[in-house]
Amino acid sequence: MTTMSDPSSNPDPEAPRPPAAPAEPGTGVASVVTAVPGLVRIVGGIGWRATRWGVDVSLRASERLLDAARHREPPAQLLEETGTRLQAYAAELLGVRDDVTTRRGEAVRPIDPETARPRTLRERGEALTRLAYDTRYEEPQHPAASRILSELAPDEALILMALRDQGPQPAVDVRVATNLYTSSRLVADTLTMIGSVAGVHYVDRVCSYLINLERLGLIRNLREPISDPSRYMILEAQPDVLDALRSARGTRTVRRSILLTPFGEEFCRLALPDWAGPGDADRPRPSDRGT
Repeated sequence: MTTMSDPSSNPDPEAPRPPAAPAEPGTGVASVVTAVPGLVRIVGGIGWRATRWGVDVSLRASERLLDAARHREPPAQLLEETGTRLQAYAAELLGVRDDVTTRRGEAVRPIDPETARPRTLRERGEALTRLAYDTRYEEPQHPAASRILSELAPDEALILMALRDQGPQPAVDVRVATNLYTSSRLVADTLTMIGSVAGVHYVDRVCSYLINLERLGLIRNLREPISDPSRYMILEAQPDVLDALRSARGTRTVRRSILLTPFGEEFCRLALPDWAGPGDADRPRPSDRGT
């Protein structure tokens, strides 16, 4: 039996084929090459916006945290507002200009680059003055106290506590007379036993410690002596004072004193432990370090 074959199943190889469908516009290597400059501009714009966004967020977050600390705002409120503002910042980075709304229904607009710039000294001064005239403003402690702690060496804390617990300490300058005793030249200044009294670890750094503490406004080096002259007799018998006196002819000592400033007294009260003194059994000693 002969079967009929389907003409479509065995096409004639010599029969003309239908034309291929035209390629869609925008495809192919040429179109990709054409789009490269635009892609580069897009990537560059995203990188620039991300960098600016990071700087803006850092500046705004620092200012907001300082303001919250000054006004003693509840942590929960600060965390909610921070999350909301981060959403607004991210929306600006992505080019979304819609408002972001908090749970209390308050709209937070994306950050404005013009307002994100660092404030000038005049603007910061005006903000500080507004706080001074705000009757609701409270400041439990001086704002410099936390910064000062980060600029102190552990030995300097011991010196402050010694001045707090034992009062002003004696110090002497050694000078040599010149020009028929009408003037004098400094040989050594601010020689003191305060390092030994405080129990510091690095006695050779006491001079640097005193300079830093005076720079921070915590101590004063006065020309007036303390009231007990016997303490100067002990100090003037120390080896470093004797060496300075023997270094030249006609040397003499000038008695001085080292004491806390009122700001230093307040700082000790706010930041340093209230130990009873060197006899306190609970006080860690420098000699016990590393044991």
